[in-house]
Amino acid sequence: MGKIQQCRANGFSFLNLTKYPLTFVFIGDFRRSISISGNTENLKGRLVHFFSVFGRVPFFFYIIHLYLIHLLALIVAEFTGFGWQKMILPAFPSKVEELKGFGF
Repeated sequence: MGKIQQCRANGFSFLNLTKYPLTFVFIGDFRRSISISGNTENLKGRLVHFFSVFGRVPFFFYIIHLYLIHLLALIVAEFTGFGWQKMILPAFPSKVEELKGFGF
């Protein structure tokens, strides 16, 4: 078997239904979720609008909020005495000794 066929076989092995058979619980949950999704598609109102906003927020804002949280962490680190330079991490956060005890 060639390398590409082997990678394809390994990559799609999770679709092997004899190794991982579907359960009735999964089928029931899937059927209910599809039914609820289809029946709530045309609902209108303030509550529906509130929850539908979460599905329409662009990916841009998701990325921006990560940088905003990091910026706020730098500011908090500076004002709590840790210093913002220690927040630029050379390793995984739990491995940096200077950050022991930092956080709320």
